[in-house]
Amino acid sequence: MVKRMYQLNGQPIRKEAVMSLEAELDQTSGLSYVAIANGAANFYKHRFEWPEDWVTGVSPQQAETIKLVCAVGMSPEQDLADNLLCAVHAITRTTDCNSKNLPDLVVEKWRTRLALSLRVQFALTQYP
Repeated sequence: MVKRMYQLNGQPIRKEAVMSLEAELDQTSGLSYVAIANGAANFYKHRFEWPEDWVTGVSPQQAETIKLVCAVGMSPEQDLADNLLCAVHAITRTTDCNSKNLPDLVVEKWRTRLALSLRVQFALTQYP
């Protein structure tokens, strides 16, 4: 929906850019928590399609996801659980040592901030 709003306004935008709009960033990797969650989900869904070394003969889209998940510590040498824990730790790590609520952080707060920002940017009213 966000991509479509940008297109209708003559401003094409990539999915990766959408996931960074109004999103909190992981201080270590510089990636948005939304992008990390999306990368981990893509890893989980498509891991059987990847080569064993995550390098040989990967498609451009696979290479993009692999680069992202490696940035948060995932690797072909680790098992599924350890790789997914890398993503969870990247999303929940904070500088004040307080764990963040994963669903609230990744989905609800981001969605709310993004909706408010888009309303202002595209001069949208809440009701038709």
